Order: sequence, then structure tokens, then C-alpha cells
Amino acid sequence: MNLGSRDIAFGRFASQSSATGGVAQGELLWRRMIGIRRYSPVLLGLIGFGFFCRPAVAQSSYPLYCQGPLTTSAPAPPPTGPTTTPFIWASTGAGAQAPGPGQCSWADRAAGGAELVNGNGNVICDNVGLIATVPGGQYWEFGVYRDQTANNCMRITQYVGIVSPPFSATPALPPTQTPPSYPLYCMGPLTTGPPTPAPSGPTLTPFVWSATGAGAQSPGAGQCAWADRPAGGVEIQSGNGNSICDWSGLVNGVPAGEYFEFGVYRDALHNNCMRVTRVIGVVSPPFSAVPALPPYVRPSVASLSAQQITSLQRGIGTMMNLNTVYATSYRFQANIHGTFDSATSPREVSAWNQCEHGSYFFFSWHRMYLYFFERILRAASGDPNLALPYWNWSDPTQRALPQPFWQPTTNNPLYIAPPGRPAGVDGGTYQLSAGTVDFSVAFTYTNFDSPGGSGLSFGGQIAPPTQFNGPPGELEGQPHNVVHSSLSGLMGDPDTAAEDPIFWLHHANIDRLWNRWIAQGGRQDPTDSAWLNTTFTFFDENGTAVNMTGQQVEETAAQLGYRYDDDPPPPPQAPIPMPPRRAEVRPAQVKRTPLSRPSPENAPRHVLDEQVSHSSVPLLSKAEEMLESASKPGKSHHVVLQITDIQYERSPGVYYEVYLGLPPDAPRSQKSPYFIGNLSFFALKPHHGAPNAPAGGKRDFDVTNVVSMLRREHKWNSSEMSVTFVPTTGLLDKQGRPVPVESGKKASLGVITLSLE
Repeated sequence: MNLGSRDIAFGRFASQSSATGGVAQGELLWRRMIGIRRYSPVLLGLIGFGFFCRPAVAQSSYPLYCQGPLTTSAPAPPPTGPTTTPFIWASTGAGAQAPGPGQCSWADRAAGGAELVNGNGNVICDNVGLIATVPGGQYWEFGVYRDQTANNCMRITQYVGIVSPPFSATPALPPTQTPPSYPLYCMGPLTTGPPTPAPSGPTLTPFVWSATGAGAQSPGAGQCAWADRPAGGVEIQSGNGNSICDWSGLVNGVPAGEYFEFGVYRDALHNNCMRVTRVIGVVSPPFSAVPALPPYVRPSVASLSAQQITSLQRGIGTMMNLNTVYATSYRFQANIHGTFDSATSPREVSAWNQCEHGSYFFFSWHRMYLYFFERILRAASGDPNLALPYWNWSDPTQRALPQPFWQPTTNNPLYIAPPGRPAGVDGGTYQLSAGTVDFSVAFTYTNFDSPGGSGLSFGGQIAPPTQFNGPPGELEGQPHNVVHSSLSGLMGDPDTAAEDPIFWLHHANIDRLWNRWIAQGGRQDPTDSAWLNTTFTFFDENGTAVNMTGQQVEETAAQLGYRYDDDPPPPPQAPIPMPPRRAEVRPAQVKRTPLSRPSPENAPRHVLDEQVSHSSVPLLSKAEEMLESASKPGKSHHVVLQITDIQYERSPGVYYEVYLGLPPDAPRSQKSPYFIGNLSFFALKPHHGAPNAPAGGKRDFDVTNVVSMLRREHKWNSSEMSVTFVPTTGLLDKQGRPVPVESGKKASLGVITLSLE
């Protein structure tokens, strides 16, 4: 059996599904299909190789309109190189007019000749024979991008099909999406024919429908059956409808007597053949009428077997060995989060530096990011059962860097040498402190989101997707950001964090905590249309650009095909009524009443370094009266300490414990009644060079309980309150002693305010 991977998701297929109402049903089945059963031993090595044998597909493409005749050449070099289709630009370069015979034009740019480039700039390049011939007089549309790695040819990303002039100035086409696929079960022998047309057309594997069409019984020799439909014969189609079609050798033969499963969809563009979207592998009868494959189980890294560690290392290593031009390479994937690398193609410009921080998109964006990374990792590893593990640093026995990430130090792609990680972290001798990993405050919030400008929520403020915003939600601020700061090195900066393989396990644990927060009951994900429908773009294991939205990632098992090994069951109590969905987001800014006096202009900034420091917040004369009124029965209020305009050159690699009204002789501890939270600098400044970036970061602390305690115990100073900052690495050595802060760690704060929300 010979496997490769050139799955092509056609834009026209998605359009047809939408037009016929098939997207909802198909999408549900696609969600169920996120799973892989067992491969034969021969498959394991081949699938990992096959997934990475082609150039990565562009993230977004532009509509290229052509009139035939256009003829595709033979592969160069044969037999696997790209085919080329020369053309002449319509008019002086491009425009909205119809192209003439053998010509092409854009629909989204004005004519001007700028499209004429060197190399293969006036050639459509294609590795898998999407274009064989466009007949004379016929108009065709393709989604393409300029492939600078292949001599500037126009690489096809979408096959839109026959169109009619005139052409309008439409914008860039959306990225392709993997179409929904259905489980097709077959018993060998199945033999794949030669490419039709040769040498670049699809291969065809004819089969006979089991029984009268499909059903739950086991198929016979040379037969196939569904597992998700009753028998009825409706699957029998004309044309190639009873053939498995494939452009790149995903299927080269199923041996006699072997049962095999494929994910397929009906390709209406190619005579109704069954296009393979994924090879699921060898299976055993009998087949049930339940289409959902069991979800992958993401395990704790502490529970990994030697085989699972080897698979993880092999997957990461395979990705790291790929050139960055491939969307499935480790570097490309890491750069999606953030990078100091210079983008060299439009695809990289649009795909890199996209992480969402400081808003309620933080959780959904990172869940999508991990989901597609996991799919790429699984394919690269050759292990169909590999799931991304999580690092449960909440467990006191697991707070040191997991051993597979620092031992051995040679030929181990999980190992990052200093200064990528601090030596003590890298050697497993340092561990995270209990205060670094504490998430108890975040779990007290029952609201996922908060109004714009407020961080008083589990998941963050309602704000547009802008990569970086502020202030962050509580779980993002603590422990997510704080763990990043404590690990420092690559992990200490959003522009390098994903270069460290521990990033993925840290974020898997954050994703796991999202599930845990929901499982407490009385909590729900955002219900507004912006969070539900905003589209983010990633890349799947085939290098294909794929879109995903918040409403597609709310249920990890049902929608994404994975669960965590300790996911709790649903809460036993009756469902708690939830508010109705908001029709649209109108991110109202939070309303706060100042308790402190405005900072004078040109006031000196408060500098944070390796020393303990204090800052005074002058209060309004009416602050006490306002607090007294707000604390009356029946009134709901929060007292908020907000720090704004937080600035630093590079992440200092430390965080600061923050105290309100701490007496000089009081012990400094995160268990202190004066402790209000931790200030980490992770993700408080935008990606370098980001346009329209805010001047500095923000962080909110809910100090309601501390202020109540101070007033109750007559320790409240009605004229001013002191804020104390204590630097810490958040790390402990083997003896449990705090690792000292090195000198030279610096940041500065603009304004500290106290207000009622």
C-alpha cells in the first residue's frame, strides 16, 4: 500500500454544499470524523512521509479568470513535478474585462501590468493535475497565489470552475476548507488504476456496494459499505460514483481479505467519484451504524509510555526537519503564534504573528491552534493514535519541566538548550511554585467575558480580534502569563514562545482548564455572534488553509474529536438557565467610577527591577463615602486596581507579586491577606512592528475583598493607598527555596488607579 497526501478541498464543493443546505449536516459528520483508527505497520512510515511531499497551500488566494484554450504541460521534472499552463495577461496586465483566448486576468485589481513578473509568472503551476485542459471559448476561474519558491508561478489553491463574463472586482477568495467526509468501509482486494488522464489525473479504485447500496453489515470482497446510513441503494451513482478517486496515490491497493476505512466525499466536479480526504486505516468487522469515531484522549505527559514519548519526539523532529516554506513545518507553525523571522511570501505575511491575547478570543484561538498543530503532529509522527499531551503543573509532583523535554540532551527535538530555557529549568532542577500555577481566582468567576476595558472575567474582555489587547482575562493573566514568565527563555516572549515544544503542553493544560471551568456548572461560553462566528485561519496536516470559528470549538469531544484523560462528567444538577444569545456584539466599554486622583502630567514612571518597590495611589476625598455607599446591601460592585501603560523592551523573565496596603513589617507571601495577584509581562506588548499598537499593556486586579478587609480592620488610609511590588522568578530549587531574581530585569509602569466597577 502506497500512501501520499495531496488532498485538495475545492472551493466550488463548499459553495454547492452551502447552496443545498448540506453544510450543517456535513460539518457535523466532519466533526465526528476527527479520529484515526489503526494503520498497518507499512502505513505508519509512509503516511508521515506522504503528508509532507508537496509545497504548502497558500493561506488565501486571488481569483484568476482565464479563457481557453489553455493546455497543461507534462510534469517537470517527471513524473511528480508541477505541470504548467502558460497564458497571456489580458490587456496590459489585469482588470475587470473578460480575457481573450489563451488569456487570464484578475477580478480584484486594476489593470496596470504589475502582474507581469519574471520566471514562471505567466504560468499556472500545479503539482496534482487540477488543470488538464480548458477548452477553447470556455471561461474558468481558479484561486491562486504567487509561489515565490517555484519561480513565481501561480499556484492553484482553489478550483472554482466554469464562470461567465463580465468579471467584477471581487476581493480575495476565502481559504479552502476540508469538506465533510463520510466513513467508507471496504474489503480487499481493491486495485487502483492508472491516472486518467495520464500522467496527472485521478487514479480510480472501482468497488461494488455491499448489499443493495450500503448498511451496517460487513462488506464482501471488493465491496464497500457506509457505517452511517441504512441500506437503500441511494449511494449508487452514475459516472465514477462507485469508484474511489485520488490524485496522488493515497490508495494504491487494499489486499484481499483486509478491511480498510477511508474518509471520502462525493466529488461532483469529477463525475461523482469518492474523493479520499483521509486514510483511516485497517479496521475489523463487524461495522456498527454509528458514524462517530471515538475521540482521541489527550493524556498527562507524566503518564506517557516510552512508545508515546518516541512518537511525540518523532513527530516534532519530523516537523522541525521541514523547511519553513511548508505550512506543516514546525517553524511555520510556531511563527503563526509570533516570530522575529522576516516573512518572505504573502502567505507568511498573512499567517504569522496571529496569536490572540487580551480578549475573549484568547481561549478559542488557542484551542484551534492546538487542534490543527495536533493533526499535523500526528501525521508527522506516523502514529495514528498520537494525541497531544498536557503538562499538569497544577499537580505538586509535576511542576518541574517534564523529563522527556530535558533528557536526553542529544538527538531529542523536545530539548531546548540554554538560553532558550534557563539552565535550572532545562535540567529539571527547578520547579514552578504553587503561586505561579494557582488558578483558584479565575475559577471563582462565573462570567466568561466582561465589557471592553475590563479584565474581571474568566475569559477576557469583549473586544475585536486584534492579537493583543488589555487587560487580559483572569485565567490568561494567572496562571497562563505567569507560567510563561517563570519559564522565561523562548517561552517568555510571545514572539518566540511556540518555538519551545513545551509551549504546546502548557497550552493544552490551559485548554483543559477551560473544560474544567465549564464543568463546574452555571458557566457557559460566550453567546454573542462575534465570538461564535469570527473566522480564524490555520493549516491542516495537508498544508491546506482551513477556517474555524468559536461555535465550532465549544465541545472538544463532539466537535474536535478529542478529550482529556481526566475530563469530569457533566455536573449532576439540573441545567441552569442561561441568557439568550445576543444578536450581535456591541462591545460597551466598562463603566468605572474613579476612587483615586488623576495622575499629574509628566509624572515619573514607576520602575520595576530586582528590588521590592512601593507606589502610592492618592485617593479622592469622597473615596470613603463612595465605598460605603457601594457596600450597602443590594448593591453589586467591584473595587478594581488597574495598572496601565506597562512598558518593557524585552520580557524581563520575572513576574511581580502585588500587594495592597501591605504593612512594612508584614510577611510577603501569596497567602497574605494583602496579596492581590501577580503581574506578568507576557503578552502585554504587541508583536514587534505591529501597526497601530497600543503604547503599553494593562492589567486589572479585583481588590474588593482586600479593600473590605482593610476597612473592616481599620487599616484603610482614606488619603492614599500603597501598592507593593515584589519580584520573583516563580521558581523553586530542589530544596524548595525561591530561585533569586537576577539583576538587570526592568520594566516600568505608567498609571495606577483605583476605581469602582
